[in-house]
Amino acid sequence: MANRRSLHKKISVSVQLSYIREFAQLLFTWLIPHLDDFGRIHGNSARIKALVVPMSKRTDEEVEEALEEMKDVGLIQRYKYEDKDVIFFTNFDSHQIGLTKRTKSKYPDPEGNFSEIQRNTSLTEKKRTEENFDWEKSLSDFIPANKDEETAKRICEEVADDPSQSFPTLLKLVKQGLKAEDMENFLDYALIADLENPIGYIVSKGKKLLGIKEIE
Repeated sequence: MANRRSLHKKISVSVQLSYIREFAQLLFTWLIPHLDDFGRIHGNSARIKALVVPMSKRTDEEVEEALEEMKDVGLIQRYKYEDKDVIFFTNFDSHQIGLTKRTKSKYPDPEGNFSEIQRNTSLTEKKRTEENFDWEKSLSDFIPANKDEETAKRICEEVADDPSQSFPTLLKLVKQGLKAEDMENFLDYALIADLENPIGYIVSKGKKLLGIKEIE
């Protein structure tokens, strides 16, 4: 299990987080590095308090209230496994990178299934090229080769109406030189300006930045 996790700056403008109180927002973000490789953790509020905010003056009851706020807006799911409370972060996979070498979870998913652990990625590595990758089937199988590809994939998964259609275009721009930082900056503007098609804006600005008219 990793000792650190990714946290995107877009979290600052998250609509879901804006619906909960500030302590719940803090607890949500501080929980993230404690999650296992499938976005799960024990859900007992007293244990959460001791693990995540041990120096806080907040009570176990306040931690419980914060967890319920997260659940009510869909940030987490809470369920039982063998009479133990479990928490699952609903969008964990789409916001984290480097999840191809996961350790086994102590807890099943909310439906009671233990996730398969992918140990041999040779087939997936072969499928990751544009020539033989079935975009319509599953974008999640694509393994980025670098930070720029990781960013392009995550952005499409987060904001594209149809990620499988948008990602090939953005990936081609990355291969022509578009960098992660540029995509992040374009996305930030698109979100602040509340543009209807953020991916289209990123592609347009990327082409202009690279000085190209057609995407090869």
